[in-house]
Amino acid sequence: MLTTLSKEVLINLSHQYNRLNQDLFNTICDLKINLTQPTRRGTRGGKRKQKKFDVFTRNLVKHDINSLKNNLTTTITNVDTNSSNFLKIGLWNAQSVKNETISVSELILESNLDVLFITETWLREDGDQSKIAELIPDGYKFIHVPRLQRTGGGLALLHIKNLVLDISKIPAEFSSFELLTCIISCGKKSLRFVCLYRPPPSKKNELTQSSFLTEFATLCDLLDRKKESTIILRDFNIHFDSQDNFLTKKVLKILDSHDYIQHVPTSTHRSGHIIDWVLTRDASLIQNIEVLDKQISDHLLVSFDVIFDRPVAPSVTCTFCGLKNIDITDFTHELSQSVLTPPFVCDSSQLLDNLTDVLTTLLDKYAPLKTKTIRQRKNTSWFSPDILEARNKRHSLERKWR
Repeated sequence: MLTTLSKEVLINLSHQYNRLNQDLFNTICDLKINLTQPTRRGTRGGKRKQKKFDVFTRNLVKHDINSLKNNLTTTITNVDTNSSNFLKIGLWNAQSVKNETISVSELILESNLDVLFITETWLREDGDQSKIAELIPDGYKFIHVPRLQRTGGGLALLHIKNLVLDISKIPAEFSSFELLTCIISCGKKSLRFVCLYRPPPSKKNELTQSSFLTEFATLCDLLDRKKESTIILRDFNIHFDSQDNFLTKKVLKILDSHDYIQHVPTSTHRSGHIIDWVLTRDASLIQNIEVLDKQISDHLLVSFDVIFDRPVAPSVTCTFCGLKNIDITDFTHELSQSVLTPPFVCDSSQLLDNLTDVLTTLLDKYAPLKTKTIRQRKNTSWFSPDILEARNKRHSLERKWR
């Protein structure tokens, strides 16, 4: 005979979990048969256990199974489907924007980004003003921190004009990586972004792994003192997916000690590795993370929504008349009965005055002027799937040509 259990019965069964008494639990720990072994983090001696660093995607939520009321269905985060209310952020390594200014401008508009952080701009402090002017789309502002004294490198961001964004300073100097920090504000809320780029160590730049680890740990300590929620966007030329690598282990240990979570789930480089990282202390702060190949550089674009209110678009008052709603038959009939019907018995100057008076009177009657306040929007009505396909093909052919 087949026995059927209802959902309520199964839930009640799950609530019958009995906690082990303390003596029995201590005995299990003494025998070392408990599932989680104690570690000795922070000591010089003893065996250390490397803690795995969790990658959070937008639909992943970690729960204690005993706290679930019903573990028969998949539990996901409550994602607000109206993501247009949130900030859309992008992170991208350009490997020089000098020859891709138009492509960068198009990338921002295509992806509908509110802020784009760019690493390796290769822009100079002076002399690249024409290139900068080309890559700024209408309605955006540009801020950059060029690499001084040496070529290459450089950080930049492009953001919509009505976003309240202020450049922030960290009270320390770092030589092993480049740094750009800013604070975005909306009302009483604020959010800190920290964008970093670490050039690979070489004999020429005299950088070392040890100096980088020391400076990065110092930066994390300084960020801990800030009151704002922090999002770290970083290109450290370190493979997050190679967690057996010595340097990766060291960086993950620093991040783990400061409770940072890495969100990017898939490779961000043509080599197949996760090089561009997005870090937060709050797994629910960002959602809808995507990795998109725009075929402009070897790095892919990382975009995501931040649970932070977008600024309201500025209002514009415009005056217009509804020409589409004119009754053409009646309008034509009245026009034919006016003084504009030949034969004309006046000179050209008087005829022009008559034309102005008659048309103004008729338009006021059939399509009166209206005043309306609207929100400014990005004008991308010209953009179509065919244009997108053509651009992708162009980028692909450009890469083959190079």
